[in-house]
Amino acid sequence: MHTDRGAEAVLAAGVQQRLVRPADLVAVVAGHPRLHRRTIILSTLGDIMGGAEALSEIDFTRLVIRAFGLPEPTRQTVRYDSRNRRRWLDAVWEEARIIVEIDGIHHMDAA
Repeated sequence: MHTDRGAEAVLAAGVQQRLVRPADLVAVVAGHPRLHRRTIILSTLGDIMGGAEALSEIDFTRLVIRAFGLPEPTRQTVRYDSRNRRRWLDAVWEEARIIVEIDGIHHMDAA
């Protein structure tokens, strides 16, 4: 990829689509100490291994949780709605009774 952001997006998409496991990517990076963007790749993989599944969730981790020193939430928590449909919640702080759902730009596309 031409940018750090593009590299992060490819990593997140590959794992989110279950095409590759984060641990396998970490092993490959470990074997290439001079890899371009190694630091950002390892940081991104750390966030993914912590439960972030999309670029927007990685951004939330860095720009909100870490920037403000918040405790790490539980990620990808399953809840059932009033119709008994399974829903995945992006970030949950049970004790504080706070739930954060991070919607990406794709939710704005009516098609």
